[in-house]
Order: sequence, then structure tokens, then C-alpha cells
Amino acid sequence: MSTARADLRLVCEIDGKAFAPRSISGNTIEVTDGTETRQTGADATWRLEGDLRANAAFLRMSPNYTIYQRGFRHRVPGEKYPMRAKAGISHSQGGESEFLRQWPDGVSTSRALLVVVWMLDGRAADARVRIVPPTQGSAFIRNATFDLTREQAAAGQAVLLLWKDGRFFEPRQREFHGLDKEAVHAVIFDDAVRLQKLISSRRIKPMTAAKDGGLTLMHLAARAGSVRAMDVLIKAAPKLVRAEANEKSQRATPLELAIEKSRAEAVERLLRAKASVNLRPMTRSYASTPLSAAVASGHTGIVRALIEAGADLFGPRSASYSAFDTAVIGGDVGLMKTLLGGKPPSPELLADYKDSDVLRFQLRLGQVEMALWLIEQGLSPNNDETTLRTLLETADRQNDASFARLITKVVKPPESDAGGNAGATAQSTIGPDLLNTPLAVTSSTPNPRPANALIEAARADYPLLVRELVAAGFSLDETDSIGASALHAAAATNAVESMRVLLEHGASINATDSNGASALDRALAEDAIDAARLLVEKGARLDPEYKSAQKSLNAALRMDMTEIVMPMVDAGFPSDGKLYRTWTLRRAAEHYQARACLRALNEQPAAKGKTRRKRPTSIEPENYTHKLAMTAGKASPDEVDDPRNPFLVRPETTVEIKAVVDKSGRARFCTVEPLPDGSMPPLALQNAARHALEKHRFPRGQSGGSLPAYWVSFTCKFPALGDTPVNSTDEIDEMFVIQEPRAAPGYPLLAKQKKIPGHVLLAFVLNEKGRVEMVDVIKATPDFASSAVAAVKLWRFRPAKKDGVPVRALGVIPMQFTP
Repeated sequence: MSTARADLRLVCEIDGKAFAPRSISGNTIEVTDGTETRQTGADATWRLEGDLRANAAFLRMSPNYTIYQRGFRHRVPGEKYPMRAKAGISHSQGGESEFLRQWPDGVSTSRALLVVVWMLDGRAADARVRIVPPTQGSAFIRNATFDLTREQAAAGQAVLLLWKDGRFFEPRQREFHGLDKEAVHAVIFDDAVRLQKLISSRRIKPMTAAKDGGLTLMHLAARAGSVRAMDVLIKAAPKLVRAEANEKSQRATPLELAIEKSRAEAVERLLRAKASVNLRPMTRSYASTPLSAAVASGHTGIVRALIEAGADLFGPRSASYSAFDTAVIGGDVGLMKTLLGGKPPSPELLADYKDSDVLRFQLRLGQVEMALWLIEQGLSPNNDETTLRTLLETADRQNDASFARLITKVVKPPESDAGGNAGATAQSTIGPDLLNTPLAVTSSTPNPRPANALIEAARADYPLLVRELVAAGFSLDETDSIGASALHAAAATNAVESMRVLLEHGASINATDSNGASALDRALAEDAIDAARLLVEKGARLDPEYKSAQKSLNAALRMDMTEIVMPMVDAGFPSDGKLYRTWTLRRAAEHYQARACLRALNEQPAAKGKTRRKRPTSIEPENYTHKLAMTAGKASPDEVDDPRNPFLVRPETTVEIKAVVDKSGRARFCTVEPLPDGSMPPLALQNAARHALEKHRFPRGQSGGSLPAYWVSFTCKFPALGDTPVNSTDEIDEMFVIQEPRAAPGYPLLAKQKKIPGHVLLAFVLNEKGRVEMVDVIKATPDFASSAVAAVKLWRFRPAKKDGVPVRALGVIPMQFTP
């Protein structure tokens, strides 16, 4: 059993001191600097000192390392480390101790350390440590992630070492079996002189392939980015460059491996040597063609080189989805423009995106710029109210005239007979060619309601867009499903500037919705104080005949708005001088600490010619406090109307309210308590909780034969939303797998009769239990989408795992329909 040279040393940095590992116990590593011993974990700061070239025999290439551009949502302009590498070992079903069997006998008798290294020029640029138990069961996964500069990504590679009992161990000769070991080391370290000597001495034959996987030295050189070694091999055996993919052995071509590892120089060498850029798709990978793989890795330079070499945007007919589709899913507009050479996409590229969920998909991932780019290409958010609303909430371009013109161009006034999405009905069942491959994703809302762009623009407070839409012919009188106009929507969200535009163009200030509420009532109900003041300034008044007039007056008191409260008092409302027949206006003002209203009420003189009537008295609540708790989204008679937007993120929030239950069993005079940190809950959640409490019927109080009021303490929990599923590329250790049998999509009857082929690209979110939560249609041949979605919702998966724990994951599934 050979061990590494003494100059190879694993070091843990603690408080500026260098410690060496000594032993492992459970998840704790004991380290020492010769005089002091400490306990640490695998997540400490580690480095590997020494020359890896001189210790090449102790290195094992990471079998599953990947290099890619950091996710679009997490990219920052000028980011020092725009690339990321993930490396390690993964045996999902390899049997017990599969990993440790690759090392000499005896290594598996106790715990060891897997050292994952990012190697640059023969030295460790970065190192991570993972504890390896003596047994691993049927699934053994240990991975590490490195943030890299582009230079580090282009020139480095991942290697593994095994440390135990103070030394490193040499692995058995198991990888690249059949290839000369010295030649493999020459290729890995890009030692062209050494490699040339081996070829000249006829010790090795460049065309020889490894017995395990069929890889040649050219494959290894392309994967490692060893361009000097590649030059030697290309000169010795030009056919190596043009090697075709081997579907039987799942062997990729050298060009595919160079692209997969973002090796730009290696790709250029291979293209100059006439490597094929339009290969048939490999079922082993989500990237159907070399160009799709380059787009997925996010390397603009490689994409540009492939396009110049004649790569096809569509790829072969058998490709599940194209490079263009991959760019849309990735959400990088800059990369998309490189892919298209700065030109707009052809109608052919966009044809299957019409009437799809692709805009909703982009917004779920926060990829607003890609959504806007697609809109610029002619895709419209007009058919989905939530999509348009989210676009306006997240784009943040209220003062951008070009954005206003763009949205005005692609939306249209709603039709009176607007309905849900039309979908094909599955008539027969076939077994389409399915490619299950995770990438990025989202969810689907059945029969989304068509959007009224004017109402949504007013709600989001885009005054420029409101003005453009009015000029384009959108009616100010158009209402939504509850009869609310754009002015109602703007008032409810305190969108003052949009309200000014609407009123300027003649919006009716006293128009009521189907519940009889005016814009002023809506503003008061949502605590939109600026909107309420603007409406009063323009002449709006509360209507005493409105069935919820007391509720609006109560809200005005809560916001201390004398300009609304006193006109109602002067009009003799409420007639008995009490709100909800429980508290006088003065008592309510005291409760809300509405100082201006309290002062005005105290100073109010009796009406001329009338004798001031006896001041009414309030019913004070009992000391007893009734407690009530609800959770938003849980089915109950008083279910909370959760103002959730499935595209946006919010943390779990608990709203606490103190209120008075009146004689009728209704909660009145609600006051919201601050959060533990002293801040107030979001206004939308305050209002949702208050509305739920006001709808609830409480038991009537009993005391001495009367029905006194009593206090109620209400707690409403709003669950977290937008818990972003982990991304398959960089965060999942064990990928999800479809469990058989699985339902096959039905073939649309008319398409089957006419022998029309079809394809569908679906994005989905898979939960921790392996069930599909949400599905979006990214693109589809007309009439094929509905049957595909229906089938996928019935599928069951073995869930993805991270650190051995099931997690929510993102995925993409392309489907091919063949008649």
C-alpha cells in the first residue's frame, strides 16, 4: 500500500493557525498543530499543500464534476466569481461501500476524509473536505462547490484524494482502464512533451479507447482543457476529433465534453480540426446538441464560436428541444442575443411559444428581463391576469415611456366573452419518446382569467402606462369580476398617481362595484390613506346608505381622517351615535388614538336650533378575552382570503389583532399588534387578517342576563410563499427519477387522424414527496399541451435529495408525439 510524498499536506486553518487532521469521530475532525488540539467539522477552511504533479498517482478524477455559469438570478454585473464548479462522488445505487472499494483493502475499516480539490497548474487552488463513513449503503454522495473566476474555470479541473490516519492513499487502477497510466497523467497535466515521447516511442496508440466508457486520450484532453496535449493528439490521429457519439456506451464526443466543462480554447481547437457541431442528440443529457450544451453552461464565447462554425439553432429533428429553448429557460437575455447574432428571432422559432405559459414561467423564476424580451418579440401577457399583474409588480419601470409603449402594443382591451384557455382533449393513448431531464421551472393555474391591462396598470401604479392605455382606447368604465373599475383598483393599492390620471380623463369618482362600494370605500378598507385623501379632495364622500358605511367610517376613524368622519357626523350618522351599537365615536377615537378626530368630536357644537341630545354611553368589554387562531390556506368556514401571489416570495408571517366582539357576535375596532421586532406586518396581510376576523361569528357574551361586549385576541398565520425550489444543476446531490408505470399523454384525435407529429416542453416543480406541484407549458405544438400536462400531473417521482434529505426541485420534461 503506497502513500503520498511528505510534501503533500492537508491543512485546516483556525484563528490564523495551521492544524493538521489527526482523527475522525462521527461528524467531528480532531486537528492538531503539534502543541494544541482542537475539534472542527468538514465545513471548516481547508487547504492542500504540495505538488500534485509529483503525487499524480494519488489523484482520482472526479467522475461527476461540472462547470457552469452561476444561475441567472444570482448573477451580478462585474461579479468576481461568475463561474461555479461542482465536484465529488455519487453512487446512487452502487451498493455498500462502492466508493471505498476503489481504494486499497483496509481503507474502509474506519472513517476517512474525501478531499475534493480544484487543481490549477498542478497545485490545489481550493480544497473541500467531506467525511466518509466506513459504510455508505446503496446511495453514497459527497459533493463540493467552488466559486471560480473565468480563468480558474477554463484552466482548472476537479480531482479527488482520500486521507486516512495521517496519510493519502493511492486508488486502485479502475478509471480509464486500458489507457496507459503515464499517458493519462501527461494529458491531465497538459504535458505535451511527455505525451509526444510516449507516442513517438510507439508505447501508446492515440486511437485506443478505455474499456470502461470508451473514452480516448482526446476525450480526456478535451474535458481537462489540455490544449497542448490536444495539439499533439490531433496531429497524431486527426480522426479522434471527428469521433461520433456512442449511444450504446453513452460516450460523448470530445467536443461535447469540452463544451460541458466550458473549455473555450479546447472547443476552438476542435472546431478548427473540423469537429461536427450538429450531432444527433444524446438521450443521456438534457442538452440535445453541442450548441444546447453551450447555452446551458452559459459560456457566451463558446456559443459564438459554435454559431460561427455553422451550428443549427433547431438541431436535428429528433432533438427534444433546441438551443433557443435552452436559452429561453436559462433567462439570460445577453446570451440569447449572442445566440441570435443580434437579430430578432424568426417567426418559426416563436411559433410554438404563442399561447404558452412561458411568460408566467419567467416571472416565477424572477427572470423579468427575459419576460420583457419575449414580449418585445410579440408574446402577449394579455391572456393571464396574474402574469400581467406580476410583470407590472416586478418590472419596476413606472417612469419608463418605452416600457409603457411596449405593453400597450401587445395587450388589447378585454372582450366581453373572454374565457379560459382552450385545450385539446386526450382521445387515445400512445407511448411518446420522453426525455426526463431537470433544469429550471414553475407552475400552472387552470383557466387563467384574461387580464384587463388598464386595471392592472392602475393597481400597480404605472401612470405612464395608464395614460397610454386610455389613449389606446381602453374604457375607464371596464370592470373586473366583482364590478370594480380601474379607479377602484388604484384606490385599494394607494396608487395615487394613477388615480390622478384616471380622474383627469373622467373616471367616475362615485361609481360603485357589485357590492355597492365606491373607490373611497375601497381605499378605506385597505388603509390607503393617501388615496382616500385624494378622493375626498376631488369631492368623494361616504354614502350613509351603503350597507358597510359603518365599516368605512370605522376605518376613517382608525386612520384619524377628520375630513371623512366629521361630514358623516354632521349628517347624523350613525343615528344612535354609536359604531356597531357598541362604542361611541369618541370611545372609538380614544381606542385608535385618533387625536385629530377626538379633538374635532369634543369641539363639535350642537346643531343650530336643536338641543344637544344626551351623550350616548359605550358598552365596555368584559375583562375576559376570547382567543382565536387561523392559518391562511387551511379550509374552514372562515378561511382567510390570503393575498398570495404565487410568483413572489414572502416569509412566514403571523398577524396578531386585538378587537372587541359586539352584541351581535361580530369583531369590531380591530387593532394590529406589532411584530416581535417592533415593525408592523405587511399592510396586505393586516387587511386580510382583519377581514377574516370581521367575517367570523363569535359566541354572544352572557353576563347577568345582558349581552356585554368582550375582547378577542386573534392570531392569523400566513405561510411562507415562493420557497424557491433548488436548482438541479448546482444544488441537488441526487436527481429525481420517474417511477413506473407512468401515464402516457393522450394523442389529440384530429392530429392522430391526420398523422401530425407534435412536441411539448413542460416545466414543473416537484415537492419533497415526489409529487408534481405546478406545471407550465413552455412551448407546444397546437392542441398537444393539455394532454401532456394532464399526464405529468399523474406521474410520481422519487424526489430529489440534497445532503440526503428530500427537497423541492425544478425540472423540465420535453415530449415527442409520433403518430
